[in-house]
Amino acid sequence: MPGGYPVGIVTALKQQTRDVARVNVYIDEQFRFGLTKVLATQLRIGQELSDQQIEELLTQEQFELAYRRALQLISRRPQTIEEIRMKLHRKQAPAQVIERVIERLLDTRLLDDFSFARAWVDNRQSFRPRGSNALRAELRQKGVASEIIEAVLADFDDEEAASRAAEKAYFRYQSLQPETAEQRMMAYLARRGFNYRLCRKAVDAIVRDAPVSEDESEVEQ
Repeated sequence: MPGGYPVGIVTALKQQTRDVARVNVYIDEQFRFGLTKVLATQLRIGQELSDQQIEELLTQEQFELAYRRALQLISRRPQTIEEIRMKLHRKQAPAQVIERVIERLLDTRLLDDFSFARAWVDNRQSFRPRGSNALRAELRQKGVASEIIEAVLADFDDEEAASRAAEKAYFRYQSLQPETAEQRMMAYLARRGFNYRLCRKAVDAIVRDAPVSEDESEVEQ
């Protein structure tokens, strides 16, 4: 028979109680394995199966499960290729199955490291400004390739990012004494990957342009 010598006959196909999207397969009256409903449609009661056919079914099953997990991860937030690879590996998906899943996700554009990196940088600049070195480190940690990181950051303006970060720091620390507020702002920017020169320039600018309170105006007069 195709697929090798028969090793048993399918005697029952039963929908699982806990997961109605899966079917338990019984061979020679004994439970052998579970399959997704999609794969189970390939089987029928009385069908003979060989070891090779069972192995092929189980490989397809591993792929379907891994692909479903990958889609769940992507639905929560965008993922990089390496993130998907590592998370599926932790779920003990075989390496060849993982690469097949990644290939399909790339073909359907559900995985795109360049788009991920660009969105990551845009999001950071809008909500939590960082310096280019800090962004490089974050993207490397996500597994984004160096050439993609450099392409995305090619026109990145560290000075503008430092100014945005300084604005956020000013609103956080403006109630403190001026010297303390300045020190806190410098430390805040340094933690976000800006070098001393950019920190100093951004803090000086925000302090210089900050509105003067009425009490301060009276003292100056």
